[in-house]
Amino acid sequence: MKLNLPKDYISWSQFNLWTRNPEMYRKEYYYGVKRTPNVEMKYGDTLARMLEMGVKGPVIDKIPRYKVSEYKIETDIAGVPVLAFVDSFQPGVCKFLEFKTGHKDAKGKDPWDAVKVRKHGQLPFYAAAIKAANGKCHSDVRLVWIETSVTPNKEKFGSFEMEAVRSGKLAMTGRVEV
Repeated sequence: MKLNLPKDYISWSQFNLWTRNPEMYRKEYYYGVKRTPNVEMKYGDTLARMLEMGVKGPVIDKIPRYKVSEYKIETDIAGVPVLAFVDSFQPGVCKFLEFKTGHKDAKGKDPWDAVKVRKHGQLPFYAAAIKAANGKCHSDVRLVWIETSVTPNKEKFGSFEMEAVRSGKLAMTGRVEV
């Protein structure tokens, strides 16, 4: 069977976007219209690079990690080429961790709870890729939530102080949930 894929593989990002918004998928992957990353996405990318480089610090040291950062998987599942990058991987036992950054919502609720983690498709997608590539995947896979907070940008104009809405500096709070 010949697949008509915009790339030579399916990644989690592609699969997730296709299932949520097929029209946006077409625009991004077939026509090259890129989405603008938000501050949280940029922060998550920066944190991933820091973890990959082995950066140390009082907050980042709380984040659990396995031996290999950004473990690249190129495999085939049921005739479909799959590409995945797992945040943290333990060879031999084939365990993995997936990191997510984010802050509480306006009501103070965490973005990840046990139900949301179970419903999220990224962990099963990566587990299937690991099993296809290695012949096994450990059943203990985890999503690690790294809490962030936004410090608003404030500007003073004479006696007035203005706060930028939906903008600011993002930082880790030090809370890590596994």
